[in-house]
Amino acid sequence: FERRSLGLAMPSQQMASSPPRKTVPTAPATATATPATVPATSTAPVRPEEVPLFQIRQYFRVLEGKEIITRGQVFQGKKVPAGYFVAFQFQIVCCVADAVPIALLVKWPQYQSMKKDDWVEIRGLLSRTTENGLQVPIVVATNVKKITKPKNPYGW
Repeated sequence: FERRSLGLAMPSQQMASSPPRKTVPTAPATATATPATVPATSTAPVRPEEVPLFQIRQYFRVLEGKEIITRGQVFQGKKVPAGYFVAFQFQIVCCVADAVPIALLVKWPQYQSMKKDDWVEIRGLLSRTTENGLQVPIVVATNVKKITKPKNPYGW
């Protein structure tokens, strides 16, 4: 893949093999706090994050490995590998004239049933793959459903 040809939602630098360590702020020495207890296992269902396509790049390291829901238009082309389609949305900074497509590879067994320019809602695990030596984010979809075009189809 060429970054420009698909407008993939990816960091400007190659992703590291492991996410950066998260630091937790500590309370001042004069403060007293009771540590919270978190059960080792939980039976409560975990809801997936609803993430606009244009925010996946910004929050990739936080969201990687989590189930997400996102929406976009379908693109299929010669450079898209078998087993995948591209979900995209135009992002606007100032006005429609500066709209830029933001895209994400979606791994989906029924990729051939997707129709170009259809709007879809994608639910799946946010991960990464390597294409032409670059690591790019992907969604390994568990569900893809056709939706109506949003009232405002642009990302801001």
